Amino acid sequence: MLSWRMGGQSVIVKFVQRYSTEAHFCADNDLAAHLLGTRQVTTCYSMVVMEEVCDAVSLRDYCGDNPTQMKPLQQECEKVLNLLHDNNFCHGDFRDCNILVVPSGRSKSLTLNGLAKSTKINTLSS
Repeated sequence: MLSWRMGGQSVIVKFVQRYSTEAHFCADNDLAAHLLGTRQVTTCYSMVVMEEVCDAVSLRDYCGDNPTQMKPLQQECEKVLNLLHDNNFCHGDFRDCNILVVPSGRSKSLTLNGLAKSTKINTLSS
């Protein structure tokens, strides 16, 4: 992951093997950084450019050795997961180091490259 200023805005550039721009709708609900663009750069990797959430820290760092610090953010984390699940997405790596807490005390999930579209699997019974 790289971070730099582009046109006066701080941005994050990530190179990922899988990324769902479709799932980035969370940003529209202020639950993720705003996606600025994506581009396939090799057959295996995409470049993802999004806003940098300045002054944010991971939930792990925010809570430190005091897990009760997470209690106020639990409802927001549930909101993110419910929004994803209601739209047939699963995160796959939703944990404290992948959730950012911004200075206002709100959480944002920035690791949307762990998302996958859920599909219903039909099983045959004999």
